[in-house]
Amino acid sequence: IEVFSAFPDNGNYDQKGTTILDNRYIRHEYQRDFEIKEFALTSDIPSDNCESPVSGTFFSNTVDEVNVWISYLASESGKSYRFEWYNPEGVLVLNQTGAVKGTGNRCSWRPITTRKLLEDGGSGIWTVKFYYDDEQYREHDFEFRSGSAGTPFSITDFVLTSKLPPAGCEAPVSETSFSDDVNKVYAYVDYLSLESEKFYEFKWYGPNNDEPVQSNSGSSTEFSNGCSYTEILNKTLRNYGTGQWRVEFYYDYAIYGTEYFTYGQK
Repeated sequence: IEVFSAFPDNGNYDQKGTTILDNRYIRHEYQRDFEIKEFALTSDIPSDNCESPVSGTFFSNTVDEVNVWISYLASESGKSYRFEWYNPEGVLVLNQTGAVKGTGNRCSWRPITTRKLLEDGGSGIWTVKFYYDDEQYREHDFEFRSGSAGTPFSITDFVLTSKLPPAGCEAPVSETSFSDDVNKVYAYVDYLSLESEKFYEFKWYGPNNDEPVQSNSGSSTEFSNGCSYTEILNKTLRNYGTGQWRVEFYYDYAIYGTEYFTYGQK
């Protein structure tokens, strides 16, 4: 007797085997090999239900991150997978690993931040590779373009913290609430394409103030991609009271970011 069957996900009865009449009621199963169904690069955060995201091959510094997303068939629970990110010079800069949870048709995704792209390679053609059970299955390229002369100004990070920001434009740990005995609160911004002689400004607003209670401004003598920070003292915070404060960041007299924090209620 010839027996025909299909995998549950395609409905095509193209799997064939043989048996004898005495065994005609024995269940016959066929194991499918692992297979990539879809591979995408996106600046959106993929959904939890494995819905295909909008895919692209070009990304700029205006996005927060680039996500690699992949869906696959016939996976085995516990099998390892990994994504490898290579900069335009072909250097491996990020290795992300994981393990399949469950069997069958599933999806996985991982992000690389804009900061990582800027710091470890910058503009050019990047490559991301996908491995399953230590075997490479896919390789895709995408173009990343960072700020340069002629590129519009943008900020990539806006952080409030009680710690002095480290050197080298390394973003500090973000905080949103500060006790009334905090020494200082710092406002830190990462930016791209700051033009020579154009001003930036931080404006601080108290819980009950429509006008800024403190402003701090600066400029650069040359075009730059970099960072800036300023501070407000506890004395000033106490003078204008506890509650929700607001910090705004301006560049060339236009607002580019707003952050909020709570003072005195931590």
